[in-house]
Amino acid sequence: MNKKLVFSTVILSLMAGGMIYSGTLDQRNSGSVVNGDAQTSGPINNQETDEKKTFKGQLEVFPFEDGVKQADLIVKVVLRENLGELTEPVPKSIFNAQILSTQKSDPTLVSETISIMQQGNSEVLFNDNPLFQENEEYILFLKKAVGSVAEEYPNLYWILGEETNMYKNIRNNTVEKLGYIDKELYDVENNHTLNLNETTNTQVLNEEEFIKKIESVTK
Repeated sequence: MNKKLVFSTVILSLMAGGMIYSGTLDQRNSGSVVNGDAQTSGPINNQETDEKKTFKGQLEVFPFEDGVKQADLIVKVVLRENLGELTEPVPKSIFNAQILSTQKSDPTLVSETISIMQQGNSEVLFNDNPLFQENEEYILFLKKAVGSVAEEYPNLYWILGEETNMYKNIRNNTVEKLGYIDKELYDVENNHTLNLNETTNTQVLNEEEFIKKIESVTK
């Protein structure tokens, strides 16, 4: 994306009352960055896939440092069971997760287990993202949930920026950022696997260096 296009896009976004966080996104990103977030996504656009329907939602993409500051909790977790599903206002799933390590703590949280709300459910996927599976490990940037659903599920959090702040453990000391390539993370990319992701919206990172980078912002 050239500077003229980025500038024009930002102006249009401001006219609509929003802001696009696009300054640190790599040109390898093939999708559009749009205003809004997964919790207040735009109109549902149902599409058929081989197995499930999918709906396309709008995401607010936070550059790395802003994301760290915005998050209430940043943790590495292992996913456990699916606790339930929601259908309104958009499909969501609730998962139980065990905290393995904490990169940014929430002073209100005293438990080692949390509930995580992911967009999409067993019938409809969000942005074609697969649902969490038991025993998968992720580093997640989370926001504390509020409202009636938070009363039903203890220690409930939603994912800031959805797939753009999901970092999946794919092998020893390696995580994959599942959406949008961030220039702020160039210095912690795993160079041995970088070429495998040049044409995708994912970014392969050295987990140890990534965690150090998070903690350098939270100090």
